Amino acid sequence: MRPYDHDEKAGNAGDVVKHVALIAALDSAIDQHRGDVFNYADTFAGQAQHCLLSGGKWKGGIGKLHQRGELRENPHTAIYYQWYLSRPNLEGGLYPGSSRIAADVCTWRKKAYRLLLWDKCEEVVANLKREFSGKEHEIYHCAASTADPALQLADFILIDPPDGNPKQWKSVLPFLVECKQKQMILLWWPIFPHTTAPPSENRQSQVTTDEALKRGFSVSKVRWAKGGRTIGCLLIYRLSSRGITLLRAAIDEVVKGMGWGWEGEHF
Repeated sequence: MRPYDHDEKAGNAGDVVKHVALIAALDSAIDQHRGDVFNYADTFAGQAQHCLLSGGKWKGGIGKLHQRGELRENPHTAIYYQWYLSRPNLEGGLYPGSSRIAADVCTWRKKAYRLLLWDKCEEVVANLKREFSGKEHEIYHCAASTADPALQLADFILIDPPDGNPKQWKSVLPFLVECKQKQMILLWWPIFPHTTAPPSENRQSQVTTDEALKRGFSVSKVRWAKGGRTIGCLLIYRLSSRGITLLRAAIDEVVKGMGWGWEGEHF
C-alpha cells in the first residue's frame, strides 16, 4: 500500500493550509527555544519531497495559489510562496514534505536542528534517509509511539496521520494526552462530509474538535469544498500565545488568497 502523502496528493488543498501553518508555528517555536539544538518530530513523516504529476491533486491546491499570485500581506504566506511556488511552472517539479519545510525554516532562522522522523513505509524511509543523511537526525522505520524516548526529546511535534478515520483517531489521541506540556504540537486532521447530507461535516470532525478543546488545545477549522471526499481540515495545536496569533493570521491569509469562499474558524 502506498502512503497517503505520495506524489499524487502532494501540494493539495490540505497541504497549502498545513504547510503555511507549519511555517508560522515553527517560526514562533524557534523564537522561544533556548537550547542549542531544536528537536523537530514528525510522527507520520511521509517523503521529504514529491514530484508534481500531471494528474495530481496539487492543481486544486498549490496550483490554484500559483495562478492567483504571490501572497504578500502575511510574512509566512509570503515565505511559503517565495520558497516553493515562485517558479514559472510547477508541473514536473518538486514540492516539499513537512520534514523538508521544517529543515528549511530552521536553516532560515539559523538554528541548529535535529529531525526525529517516523514512517512505516520502507520506500518513504529510504527517501528520508537520502534527503537527511546527517548523523544528528533519527529516522525510524516503524510507527511512532508516545513511549519512544526520542519523542520525549522533541521541542515541536507534527502529527499528520495518513487517513483520518475514527479508528485512527484512537491511536492519534494519545499524542495529545501524553506529550509533555512544554512540547509545541501541531496536528492536521481532515474534515469529511456527512454522507447523507452534504456539505455538512461528519460527526468525527466535531468529536475531534471537542476532545482537543477539552484538553486545552486550540483549534482552527478551514473549509474549501461542499462535496468530495475531503471538504476541509482541522488544525489542532498547542503553541505560545504569539504562536497562536501568527498561525491564525497565516491561515486567514491563505484562505483569502485561495478564494475558497469559506471563512476560517478559530476556537
